[in-house]
Amino acid sequence: MSAFWRRLKYFLGGFIPGCIIVILFFQNRGCSWLPDNRVRGAILEKIIVVNSLQEQLLNKQGITKQGIKAFVEGCEVDFKKSDVKKDTKVYLVSNNGRSLYVLMPKNSFIAELKSTKDKHAKKLTSKGKGELWKTPSNPDFVYIKTDGELNCKQNEIGLRTSKSFYHRIRQAAKFDFGLSKFTATENLHYFTLKDIKERGEIGVESVWYKEKMDVRKLILPFDSECAN
Repeated sequence: MSAFWRRLKYFLGGFIPGCIIVILFFQNRGCSWLPDNRVRGAILEKIIVVNSLQEQLLNKQGITKQGIKAFVEGCEVDFKKSDVKKDTKVYLVSNNGRSLYVLMPKNSFIAELKSTKDKHAKKLTSKGKGELWKTPSNPDFVYIKTDGELNCKQNEIGLRTSKSFYHRIRQAAKFDFGLSKFTATENLHYFTLKDIKERGEIGVESVWYKEKMDVRKLILPFDSECAN
């Protein structure tokens, strides 16, 4: 037994200082189990949305759509000033003197960014539309089940595969805060999408299911033969 404790003492004597050096040197990078990195990872796995007012406020702080990925990757989380006990978790994150709130509703693939300059920063936006500042890089993020009417409408708008549909979402969609519902067990996410043939605005209803954006319904701006 004395030999065991002696070996354990030597092991801990090297392991603990090594962990401290790694954390200090790499500043938490590469340690996915650390709290800050878990939050960063969770944010980057979501579709990050920003309403028009918040976009103006964040831009004034030097936080932009083009730089949001780098901002999140290098941010620190202030857990003391965050609120994670409600259905919508609110994290205060900072990077190089700039701060913002990240709101993440339960059972959702959305993360909303809000400026700390807004007095309603800890509440989800309930009206208007938002820009997609960042989307997950996974090309299979969107799931569309085999369904007669749904697949028929996909063909009508020229987005026959889930990958082409997601590419169009990333390229030209907006998030509709007013038509999305975050009070149900299965939250409804509503996007609007410009039709490729310029026939109007397409509505997309979806839910968060098995780590994917599950498209449930397409609302077309023109007469469709798919429901007949």
